[in-house]
Amino acid sequence: TFGIPRSAAINQPATELLFPERMRDSHGAQIHAWLTNPDSDLLGQRIETVAMRSDGAEFPVEVAFVAVHNAGRRLITAYLRDISENKQVETAMRQAKEAAERSNAAKGEFLANISHELRTPLQSILGFSELGNARSAAQPRLQAMFASIHGAGQRMLVLVNNLLDQIGRASCRERV
Repeated sequence: TFGIPRSAAINQPATELLFPERMRDSHGAQIHAWLTNPDSDLLGQRIETVAMRSDGAEFPVEVAFVAVHNAGRRLITAYLRDISENKQVETAMRQAKEAAERSNAAKGEFLANISHELRTPLQSILGFSELGNARSAAQPRLQAMFASIHGAGQRMLVLVNNLLDQIGRASCRERV
């Protein structure tokens, strides 16, 4: 994992071998605190940090320190696990979630715009057909034309409302 030959690792502090220079002091202090405090609540827990390969490349790791008692001595064992793949998956999932949220926001904006663009002219048609119908009371043929326009506008409004409701429900199901 680290690319360090066994001969180079013997009798070397783990902080010098495994961690970037900027982290060595803080990690060394933590390790010292764990070694000197038998009741440390950090023992047995897992922490995420960055480790370093022999070529200087950094990568994310999960570190677990475990206290081992043997013949009256307390030893600390550290387990490091490369979590690069986990981090890549987390990043990909976060990006996919953000893309889905942007898509849903765009879909919501589209629905709001299309709703406005379709309903506004229909409301004008319905309003003017009602006005024309009311003003043409003395002319039955003209009144019938305005009634026909109004009926067609009502049917169109029902279709638009149904369409937008179906799109809205489909959008809600996709979010769930």
